[in-house]
Amino acid sequence: DITITIYNFAGKIIKTINERYYSAGYNIGPIHWDGKNDNGGYVESGMFLYQVRIMVPGETISIITSKMVKIK
Repeated sequence: DITITIYNFAGKIIKTINERYYSAGYNIGPIHWDGKNDNGGYVESGMFLYQVRIMVPGETISIITSKMVKIK
């Protein structure tokens, strides 16, 4: 499974996107964020952190964290 978590710079979780299981070597392509938080409201423009967590049952394989900018 792949989970993308978007945080503000205060560390609050803004949005969590869960993708289904993919077999090894499968390219999932781009994952789009609609600019909304987990409650369905639009998020202001600004700088955010995102974390991509790749897991197999019972084990985390990889965690990648980076910055992004949301512009209206």
